[in-house]
Amino acid sequence: MTTIYILDILGMCNVLYLIWQHYQLNTHNKPMTCPLRGSCDAVTASKYNTIFGIQNEYLGTLFYITVFFCTYLLGNPTYIHLSESILLFLRITVAVATLFSIYLLYVQFGILKKVCTWCIISSILNIALCIAVFLLL
Repeated sequence: MTTIYILDILGMCNVLYLIWQHYQLNTHNKPMTCPLRGSCDAVTASKYNTIFGIQNEYLGTLFYITVFFCTYLLGNPTYIHLSESILLFLRITVAVATLFSIYLLYVQFGILKKVCTWCIISSILNIALCIAVFLLL
Protein backbone atom coordinates (compact mmCIF):
# COMPACT_ATOMS: atom_id res chain seq x y z
CA MET A 1 0.00 0.00 0.00
CA THR A 2 2.97 2.29 0.47
CA THR A 3 3.45 2.49 -3.31
CA ILE A 4 -0.17 3.52 -3.78
CA TYR A 5 0.12 6.20 -1.10
CA ILE A 6 3.32 7.58 -2.67
CA LEU A 7 1.84 7.71 -6.18
CA ASP A 8 -1.34 9.25 -4.80
CA ILE A 9 0.52 11.97 -2.87
CA LEU A 10 2.67 12.76 -5.92
CA GLY A 11 -0.47 13.05 -8.03
CA MET A 12 -2.09 15.32 -5.45
CA CYS A 13 1.00 17.56 -5.35
CA ASN A 14 1.00 17.75 -9.14
CA VAL A 15 -2.68 18.68 -9.38
CA LEU A 16 -2.42 21.22 -6.55
CA TYR A 17 0.52 22.80 -8.35
CA LEU A 18 -1.62 23.09 -11.49
CA ILE A 19 -4.39 24.73 -9.47
CA TRP A 20 -1.87 27.19 -8.03
CA GLN A 21 -0.52 27.91 -11.53
CA HIS A 22 -4.08 28.69 -12.72
CA TYR A 23 -4.54 30.98 -9.75
CA GLN A 24 -1.33 32.83 -10.63
CA LEU A 25 -2.44 33.12 -14.25
CA ASN A 26 -5.94 34.34 -13.42
CA THR A 27 -5.11 36.74 -10.59
CA HIS A 28 -1.62 38.00 -11.45
CA ASN A 29 -1.55 37.35 -15.20
CA LYS A 30 1.59 35.21 -14.80
CA PRO A 31 1.99 32.63 -17.55
CA MET A 32 2.08 29.03 -16.43
CA THR A 33 5.48 27.43 -15.93
CA CYS A 34 5.71 24.52 -18.32
CA PRO A 35 9.04 22.66 -18.49
CA LEU A 36 10.27 20.83 -21.57
CA ARG A 37 8.96 23.54 -23.90
CA GLY A 38 5.39 22.60 -23.25
CA SER A 39 2.29 24.70 -23.87
CA CYS A 40 0.53 24.39 -20.53
CA ASP A 41 -1.42 27.63 -21.03
CA ALA A 42 -2.84 26.45 -24.35
CA VAL A 43 -3.66 22.94 -23.15
CA THR A 44 -5.30 23.96 -19.88
CA ALA A 45 -7.22 26.79 -21.57
CA SER A 46 -8.69 24.42 -24.18
CA LYS A 47 -12.26 23.19 -24.12
CA TYR A 48 -10.93 19.76 -23.12
CA ASN A 49 -9.95 21.00 -19.65
CA THR A 50 -13.50 20.88 -18.30
CA ILE A 51 -16.19 18.27 -17.88
CA PHE A 52 -19.67 19.50 -17.05
CA GLY A 53 -18.12 22.89 -16.28
CA ILE A 54 -15.63 21.48 -13.75
CA GLN A 55 -11.91 21.87 -14.48
CA ASN A 56 -9.92 18.65 -14.75
CA GLU A 57 -7.61 19.77 -11.93
CA TYR A 58 -10.50 19.82 -9.46
CA LEU A 59 -11.69 16.42 -10.66
CA GLY A 60 -8.11 15.20 -10.19
CA THR A 61 -8.09 16.51 -6.64
CA LEU A 62 -11.31 14.61 -5.91
CA PHE A 63 -9.82 11.50 -7.52
CA TYR A 64 -6.64 11.56 -5.42
CA ILE A 65 -8.60 12.17 -2.21
CA THR A 66 -10.86 9.23 -3.08
CA VAL A 67 -7.91 6.91 -3.77
CA PHE A 68 -6.23 7.94 -0.51
CA PHE A 69 -9.42 7.40 1.49
CA CYS A 70 -10.20 4.01 -0.10
CA THR A 71 -6.61 2.83 0.43
CA TYR A 72 -6.80 3.89 4.07
CA LEU A 73 -10.08 2.00 4.53
CA LEU A 74 -8.61 -1.13 2.94
CA GLY A 75 -5.74 -1.07 5.42
CA ASN A 76 -7.99 -0.46 8.43
CA PRO A 77 -9.24 -3.67 10.12
CA THR A 78 -12.41 -1.89 11.26
CA TYR A 79 -13.67 -1.92 7.67
CA ILE A 80 -12.67 -5.49 6.79
CA HIS A 81 -16.32 -6.39 6.17
CA LEU A 82 -16.43 -3.76 3.40
CA SER A 83 -13.06 -4.58 1.83
CA GLU A 84 -14.43 -6.32 -1.27
CA SER A 85 -16.78 -3.43 -2.07
CA ILE A 86 -14.11 -0.81 -1.37
CA LEU A 87 -11.59 -2.64 -3.55
CA LEU A 88 -14.08 -2.94 -6.41
CA PHE A 89 -14.94 0.77 -6.15
CA LEU A 90 -11.24 1.68 -6.05
CA ARG A 91 -10.42 -0.47 -9.08
CA ILE A 92 -13.28 1.00 -11.10
CA THR A 93 -12.24 4.52 -10.07
CA VAL A 94 -8.58 4.12 -11.07
CA ALA A 95 -9.54 2.34 -14.31
CA VAL A 96 -11.86 5.18 -15.34
CA ALA A 97 -9.25 7.78 -14.38
CA THR A 98 -6.61 5.93 -16.41
CA LEU A 99 -8.83 5.72 -19.48
CA PHE A 100 -9.58 9.43 -19.13
CA SER A 101 -5.85 10.16 -18.79
CA ILE A 102 -5.11 8.20 -21.97
CA TYR A 103 -7.87 10.14 -23.74
CA LEU A 104 -6.34 13.43 -22.57
CA LEU A 105 -2.93 12.33 -23.85
CA TYR A 106 -4.57 11.71 -27.22
CA VAL A 107 -6.14 15.18 -27.06
CA GLN A 108 -2.76 16.78 -26.40
CA PHE A 109 -0.77 14.91 -29.02
CA GLY A 110 -3.45 14.21 -31.61
CA ILE A 111 -5.91 17.09 -31.51
CA LEU A 112 -4.25 20.12 -29.94
CA LYS A 113 -0.73 19.19 -31.09
CA LYS A 114 0.47 20.89 -27.89
CA VAL A 115 1.53 19.33 -24.63
CA CYS A 116 1.40 20.28 -20.98
CA THR A 117 4.26 18.77 -18.99
CA TRP A 118 2.22 18.70 -15.77
CA CYS A 119 -0.68 17.01 -17.58
CA ILE A 120 1.65 14.32 -18.93
CA ILE A 121 3.05 13.78 -15.43
CA SER A 122 -0.51 13.42 -14.15
CA SER A 123 -1.32 10.84 -16.82
CA ILE A 124 1.82 8.83 -16.06
CA LEU A 125 1.03 8.88 -12.33
CA ASN A 126 -2.57 7.79 -12.99
CA ILE A 127 -1.46 4.89 -15.16
CA ALA A 128 1.11 3.83 -12.55
CA LEU A 129 -1.52 4.14 -9.83
CA CYS A 130 -3.91 1.93 -11.80
CA ILE A 131 -1.22 -0.70 -12.28
CA ALA A 132 -0.33 -0.55 -8.57
CA VAL A 133 -3.96 -0.90 -7.45
CA PHE A 134 -4.57 -3.90 -9.69
CA LEU A 135 -1.27 -5.63 -8.91
CA LEU A 136 -0.76 -4.82 -5.24
CA LEU A 137 -4.30 -5.04 -3.86
